[in-house]
Amino acid sequence: MLYPYVTMILSGIIHDDIDLYSMLLYYNSLCNIVICIYKHQYDILDKTIVRIDNKNIRIITIDINELTDMLHVKQIPKYTKTDECHNCYYQLMSTKIGLDIISTEYVIKCRIDHHYSNLHKMIDMCIQNNKIVSSSICVRGTSIHRWRFHLSETLYIGKTSEIKIVNKLALDNYTIEEITYRPPECRSWRHYFIKLIPDDVSNEEYASSMADLVDIINVNEFKPFYLRLNNYHKTFTHIDDNIKSTYLYLLDGCTGI
Repeated sequence: MLYPYVTMILSGIIHDDIDLYSMLLYYNSLCNIVICIYKHQYDILDKTIVRIDNKNIRIITIDINELTDMLHVKQIPKYTKTDECHNCYYQLMSTKIGLDIISTEYVIKCRIDHHYSNLHKMIDMCIQNNKIVSSSICVRGTSIHRWRFHLSETLYIGKTSEIKIVNKLALDNYTIEEITYRPPECRSWRHYFIKLIPDDVSNEEYASSMADLVDIINVNEFKPFYLRLNNYHKTFTHIDDNIKSTYLYLLDGCTGI
């Protein structure tokens, strides 16, 4: 294991087209792994895990019905026209479940239906620059104010203590008003960053301040990769994207999708 002080939290839905064995074999060579998986998919995962030296892999099963009931307690309807608000809550809760059991200094959060290579670049950047590092997938700029503080939930790394605060603030402020107005990734990060950056600053001040706190790495640095972006109903092995600087990226926003 190259980075014993790092844990990767994997969550989401396993799809048939992902090479689960190759993905976990590579991730397992990098760092510790915690997989938060829905109960009905445990058998799929177990068949793969037994083929790997899995002493550094922990599996937590999640009951999706229990998570949905928690939404009802928050007075958020169980069923809406779209599952987007539920999916965001499931993502936050599965991350929390993983965070609650890890003790490493750093944590990577990644979706299990994505497969990245060369993740050492992201880990090294985080440690060297002492910043949260996010991939360029689905990061938005400032052209629309409500998209501020929008970072990818598909892949990021930070200090575990910091990411726990991010996650707690997101869950504590998960209200019907919040999910109606804010896009999913903004709900994950906004309440953390808004304590550091006033919401009413200019676009340039916002981008400059965010660039001091976050590094964004072009997802093409992680080739070969296999990405599933459900909102586009597509999978990708290449993204046409050119990041001139983190500052410009946060100012303008560009996914190339």
